[in-house]
Amino acid sequence: MQEYDRQEAMALDGFANRNYRTFWNSYLIKETGYKFGVEGEMISSALGKNEVDKTLSEKGKGKLSSWFYGVRLVKILDRLDKDHCINSIDLTKGEWVPKKTEL
Repeated sequence: MQEYDRQEAMALDGFANRNYRTFWNSYLIKETGYKFGVEGEMISSALGKNEVDKTLSEKGKGKLSSWFYGVRLVKILDRLDKDHCINSIDLTKGEWVPKKTEL
């Protein structure tokens, strides 16, 4: 049952990354950041790539301005699981290539 729950969570994560990409791209990253929405990629992987590139948003917009932005979300995830987003980077998804000194 536990493996089933993990698979369901990953399927939902991939769905949310793809289908809500406009929202994530607007709120979590700078304009020049690695874009969310790659088929099959998890949200944490895209966050990790932006963390490495230093393109996470540093403040929110509109009604979400006081608490919802990329840097803060990564910090929350890192509290739950150390280096979560960095460790979640999937190099098989998207066209992101890390600089040799970054990973």
